[in-house]
Amino acid sequence: MSKDADHKLDNLTDLWMPAIGIVPPDKHITCGVCGDVMRERRDIFGPTGMIESMAGNGHRHDTFTCPNRGEVWHDQVRALHSQIRDTPSVLIADMLLQEVAEVLRTRTPTKEQFSRYRF
Repeated sequence: MSKDADHKLDNLTDLWMPAIGIVPPDKHITCGVCGDVMRERRDIFGPTGMIESMAGNGHRHDTFTCPNRGEVWHDQVRALHSQIRDTPSVLIADMLLQEVAEVLRTRTPTKEQFSRYRF
């Protein structure tokens, strides 16, 4: 976790839209994927989900977004963690964790072409 961060998201979240006041103004959130401090926008109006958006509704909330969201290496870390979660093999999970560590260390994808499905 970054020395400037006060709270690390404990899942693979790189976008978070909590209600106003959940995160005090003097606190920072780090990305659950890469650990970098997330960009914050406070007290904004808009939808936080698909149904609310389709209905044309919204409400006031804060938004935290990882500055690396959408980078190929960042998406690869998310995809690797999905594979780790889904594999029944401890050996394969260990290999995938090694690759995650390498991608996070270098901030470079080990494979450019893979499914970048957002999950």
